[in-house]
Amino acid sequence: MINTPNKITVIRIFSVPAFIIAIIYGHRDLALGIFCFSVVTDAIDGFVARYYKKITKLGSFIDPLADKLLMVTSFLFLSFFGDIRIPFWISILVVSREVIMSLGWTLIYLLTNCFSGDALVIQPTILGKLNTVFQMLTILLYLINFKFAYYIALIMIVVMISSTFGYIIRGSRMVNGGKGEEA
Repeated sequence: MINTPNKITVIRIFSVPAFIIAIIYGHRDLALGIFCFSVVTDAIDGFVARYYKKITKLGSFIDPLADKLLMVTSFLFLSFFGDIRIPFWISILVVSREVIMSLGWTLIYLLTNCFSGDALVIQPTILGKLNTVFQMLTILLYLINFKFAYYIALIMIVVMISSTFGYIIRGSRMVNGGKGEEA
């Protein structure tokens, strides 16, 4: 049976198409509402899972998946639709990072599971969580047409690149038999 935090996460996943439709048809306020709903429910499902000790393997997979779906689609669709658009090069960086991270996670999972039978899990780092916060903040600021959203996006890129290299270093250490301690 699927637990409450995972149900909330599934709702978040299904809110992504509604967000896309709102963006495509120029309903910025509706898109903003859906985006804020997704951000708040992300915090709620994480809190409920940790506080009530309802962390599951399914949740550990679908929660980051929901985040990636929302972030990637938000950046891409806000690059192509609407009166205030996120520069496409920023969206390409975000999507590239998510692809690199997903491929890296898959590689680590396969390598550690195939050779030891005990798959390693890469836990989020502070920089990784900060990256997610800056990505969400960037989308939010573009949705509300904040004058300086572009500059927040530039800060997000610095955090994003830093966290990506941090994860690459940790993942390399994990695959090579280390514990994946932070550099």
